[in-house]
Amino acid sequence: TAFGVAKMFDSLPPASSPVYEWPEDLLKPDQIYLINTGISLPPVPLHPYRPMRVHTFKDKLLEATSRFKNPSVTEINTTSDYDDIVRVTLNLMNRHFNTSFQVKR
Repeated sequence: TAFGVAKMFDSLPPASSPVYEWPEDLLKPDQIYLINTGISLPPVPLHPYRPMRVHTFKDKLLEATSRFKNPSVTEINTTSDYDDIVRVTLNLMNRHFNTSFQVKR
């Protein structure tokens, strides 16, 4: 997973690395969505006498996520409320699967 890759490597492997391919022994999803609300924790010093991290873990996680392929990850960037996130996600799913599901109110 992107979380595992971001946590395991100090610097991410190149985008062409096989770590970004879906494992053959796992059931492959048709579509993957990442809901990025834009909320982030402030950078944390690595050590009291060293400078702040240039990239936060979330930055590294988002970069690792964007490198996955077959299936790729569709990132939904939003600062909207829950209902808007559901609506956007459902619209993307309807478009991808050629369906017409709607949110019940």
